[in-house]
Amino acid sequence: MEARLAEHRAGCATRAFETSDGRWIDVHEYAMRDGGRALVRTDVTDRRQAEVALRRSQESLANAQRIAGLGNWDLTVATNEFSWSDEIFRICGPEPGSRRPTYAMLLDMVHPGDRATVRKALDEAIHNSRRLNIDHRIVCADGSERLVHQQGEVTFDTAGVPLSMAGTMLDITARKQAKAALQEANERFRLAFRTSPDAMTISRLEDGRYVDVNEGFTRPSSGSFQRTSASAPMIRPERTSTSGW
Repeated sequence: MEARLAEHRAGCATRAFETSDGRWIDVHEYAMRDGGRALVRTDVTDRRQAEVALRRSQESLANAQRIAGLGNWDLTVATNEFSWSDEIFRICGPEPGSRRPTYAMLLDMVHPGDRATVRKALDEAIHNSRRLNIDHRIVCADGSERLVHQQGEVTFDTAGVPLSMAGTMLDITARKQAKAALQEANERFRLAFRTSPDAMTISRLEDGRYVDVNEGFTRPSSGSFQRTSASAPMIRPERTSTSGW
C-alpha cells in the first residue's frame, strides 16, 4: 500500500493559482496507467488565508520583540527540548538561526559570577513551583557583557509533575546604565549643593516656599541670608530625601 501511495505521489504535479474573485485553487495532476492525466482541483482559500494571517502575526511579534529588546523561550522538561525566539539570538550575539538553541547554551551564556544563582532560580521554578524572576549578566558572543531580566512560569500536570516552562528575556542594559548615570549626576548635584560656599536654595514654583537650603544659606554671616531675611519672612525649610536627586 505504501509503495502504491509513493508511486502515486511521484507521478503527481501540483500548482496553485488565484481566481479573479480572490479564491485560491490547488490543481493536482496525476499520471494514469493508461497514459492519460487526471486533474483534481481543491479550493484552499481558507488554508491560504490562515497561513497569511499566521505569517503576519509571527512577523508582528518578531518586530515587537525587536523593538522592545524582549525575547521568549520554551523548555519541555521531560525531553529537555529547548527553543527560543530570534530576539534572544540578537540580545546574546549569535546570528538568528546560526545555532540550535539548547538549555545548556542558555546557561553557558550566563556570566560565570551569576551562573549558580540563575541555575538555582531555574531549578526552584521547575521543582518547587516558584516563578522565575531574576536580573543577571550574560556574556555575548563577542565577549561583551549585558544585563537581562528573565521571567518564567512552569506548567504542571494534575499530579504536580513539571511539563514545560515558558520564559522571557528582556535586555535592560541601557536602562540600568541610564539609571546609574542619573544616580551619579544626582549625587554630584547633591554634593555640590551641600558644600557650596554660596547661598543656595530650592523652592516650590507655586508659592516660593523653601524645599531645601544649603549650609551657605544658613550661615549667619551670609549676606544672602541677611538680604533674604530683610525682604521676606524666613520660612522653615521642608527637608526632603536626597535620594531623588
